[in-house]
Amino acid sequence: MRKSKLWKKLLGVEYLVFEDGDIVTDRASQEILVFRVRPDHGHRNRCSRCGRRCRYHDSGEGRRRWRALDLGAMRCFLEAGAPRVACPAHGVVVAAVPWARPGSRFTRSFEDQAAWLCAAMNTTRAAELLRTTWRSLQAIITRVVADLAGKTDRLAGLRRIGIDEISYRNTGAAELADTRWAVLKKPGDLTTGQRTTIAALAAINSPLYKAYLMKEQLREIYRSGPDRGKVLLAGLISWCARCRIPEFVAPGRTLRRFRDLIWNTLETGTTNAKTEATNTHLRALTKRAYGFHSPGALIAMASLTRGGLCPPLPGR
Repeated sequence: MRKSKLWKKLLGVEYLVFEDGDIVTDRASQEILVFRVRPDHGHRNRCSRCGRRCRYHDSGEGRRRWRALDLGAMRCFLEAGAPRVACPAHGVVVAAVPWARPGSRFTRSFEDQAAWLCAAMNTTRAAELLRTTWRSLQAIITRVVADLAGKTDRLAGLRRIGIDEISYRNTGAAELADTRWAVLKKPGDLTTGQRTTIAALAAINSPLYKAYLMKEQLREIYRSGPDRGKVLLAGLISWCARCRIPEFVAPGRTLRRFRDLIWNTLETGTTNAKTEATNTHLRALTKRAYGFHSPGALIAMASLTRGGLCPPLPGR
């Protein structure tokens, strides 16, 4: 195998020519591996916006370095010239390089690996592992998601859509009613003392006991099959209408309004569990997003982890 092909495989790059390489010392007095490269003939002098081959304009600001995948314990960089080209559509712009996305100082393989790690682990830990900064990783996620969004059909194979809402930096908090555990728990999970409490409700607090029975009937609807579930649903709607408990009269109207959709759920077994799981995941991301500078970073992270835009690990 030729040495150039070997280095391309190790670094996860292509469409370039290796000139030479050396171990040098960076500004932090740490040794790094630098490969001096150039785009191959078919990928030179192309616009970084549209990819069109353009006329050479000037040498730009000189040579640049792009962080590549580490080789063993050493950080690795690609170094190449950054000439400018004159694009008929976009004017004078820095020429594209085949190993990196426009505007990035990292190779595509490094960014794909970084995005995958951020989707799988805490961003702070990913930054420590990759020996880069938290802010750099947020920029990488934004670029990767924007790049893959135009190449991935996220609606392919779509059969159902679940809709829920979540806010960014919402300071409000829901207040939960102070209700006895005996009323909240499933009957099969009640202790002996809790069963006694439930039995006493019939005499002590008739409306609460009636509400408890109605809540359990609602739970039983989804545990039963379609036929029995429909019968229980009809009975619950009728019960809510004549129970004289305001907190159940309104839900009874809601059940009546969405009765056909509930029937569909009973017949197909489809629930909003995945939607709620995604909502919980996004809330966890929102807590981490307090360090982001804009909601766009949160949206990019959500697209990466739940939107089907997470790239595979390089070489996998």
